[in-house]
Amino acid sequence: MKIRVSKGGGEDPPQSLTPQQRKEWNAYVDWIDKKGYKGSPLLDKKDTGLANNLFNQFKKENPNTTISLDHVKAVQSEMEALAQNVRGFEARRGNPNADKLMQGTSKVDGWPGSKTTSFRFPDMDKSTYSNSVLTSHQNLGILNPQLKPSDSASARALQPTLPTGSLKLEKMADGKYYYQNKDGDYVQYNK
Repeated sequence: MKIRVSKGGGEDPPQSLTPQQRKEWNAYVDWIDKKGYKGSPLLDKKDTGLANNLFNQFKKENPNTTISLDHVKAVQSEMEALAQNVRGFEARRGNPNADKLMQGTSKVDGWPGSKTTSFRFPDMDKSTYSNSVLTSHQNLGILNPQLKPSDSASARALQPTLPTGSLKLEKMADGKYYYQNKDGDYVQYNK
């Protein structure tokens, strides 16, 4: 993963977030969405203090939250890594719109503005099917954007495995992925 560091600043690259911190960031994005400010350009106006005030209000309402404004650079860095991985994966699959996915991720500047608050870390689920019947479902937690399928055996275990007899995943109009089983039925795939 490449981490952008400003030239001449001698800054240390942002630390990686823990799964709990990614979950807390998602909670913050959900909270700010309920307040009507998710992705709002008003958050980009540093002189108003709105972004900092909202974050501090969230912390006050959620005192057990461990993330702070100091974690924003790490959030931005991991979101950019996730966007690069998603685009690369889709490009390898031949998706002609791969370069358009997750557009608008923030530069790594430490400010919780409109672009930074537009994205959540995805949850990972793994479902196992036998004869088109769900046999097990497991929530694997929040995706680590720095994990690439080729990095480790545990990462390879997270790769989608399709039931025997299926052909390929297809994204349907509802935005969800489906595979066609051996009987020709389309079955939703929970990744």
